[in-house]
Amino acid sequence: MSILTDQTAGRALERADLVAGLRDLADALEAQDGPLPVVHGSYHVPPGAPREREARLNEIAAVLGADVTTDRMGARIARRWFGPVCVAAVVGDPDRGTLRHLERARGLRALGAGSGDAA
Repeated sequence: MSILTDQTAGRALERADLVAGLRDLADALEAQDGPLPVVHGSYHVPPGAPREREARLNEIAAVLGADVTTDRMGARIARRWFGPVCVAAVVGDPDRGTLRHLERARGLRALGAGSGDAA
């Protein structure tokens, strides 16, 4: 089996797991009458060569039907909202601490301390 075939098979499994997880989440939310959580999913593109990371981000942006933008900390983000659910892929600059900044901002929002879009 070639490396390309391995990667394609791996992505198919990742996609199937993701879709199954989203369906499970939708079923769980539909089955309850209580308060709903705020849902924000992020995927941090793994470390690698800058061109590879940017290419992966562009692939994800195409799947999401989203533009790639740059935030004030230099992170490159492909983001799309599905109703109140946000899905984002992020390429941060570890030298500038953008991933730490994004995680801190998301943690504060999860605690109700922030309201703007930090990413």
